[in-house]
Amino acid sequence: MSAIKDNADISDVYDLKSVCDQNVGSIIKKLGYKESFFHQDVILVLGYLGVIFCISDFLLSYKFGFNETKWFSYISVSAYAAVSLISFFYSRIYTKDVVFYGTNGDITIRVTSKVKKHEEYYELRIYASKSGDFTSSGSVVSKKSFGEFFYSHGHLSKSDLDQEISSLISAACKPLKRE
Repeated sequence: MSAIKDNADISDVYDLKSVCDQNVGSIIKKLGYKESFFHQDVILVLGYLGVIFCISDFLLSYKFGFNETKWFSYISVSAYAAVSLISFFYSRIYTKDVVFYGTNGDITIRVTSKVKKHEEYYELRIYASKSGDFTSSGSVVSKKSFGEFFYSHGHLSKSDLDQEISSLISAACKPLKRE
């Protein structure tokens, strides 16, 4: 496992975002949340399924020749394309901008982050849900300058980021605790 960076080039917004994203996950784990890799596993299985179609087409064509197995090639290429499209759209819907997805007891949280080109703001959004359905969940957004999380020499102020994340998680989970 590689070490989590805590310093960044202050002139590179994407380097600043990367350092913050790495630390967000570790901070949330310290708060007692267990990270879930379900959506990444689904995408991985779809990728393996596509590879199986490719290998089976290759082996069948190698053994019997292309002219005798072109009907299978049509099917396997179509199946591979379909699986690839499903994987692409699944990843766009469930894992785009996601930094952390995990649970603590019956509460599930999803944390996303964004930066816009040529802007210094780090947008952090935390969704909290009891059922795992984030359409009816509580969510909070924080859009702060990287200057609030980094010192002038590019070193991350972990205490400031930790405090921000803790307050966002408690605000996102507050409506769920009333239920």
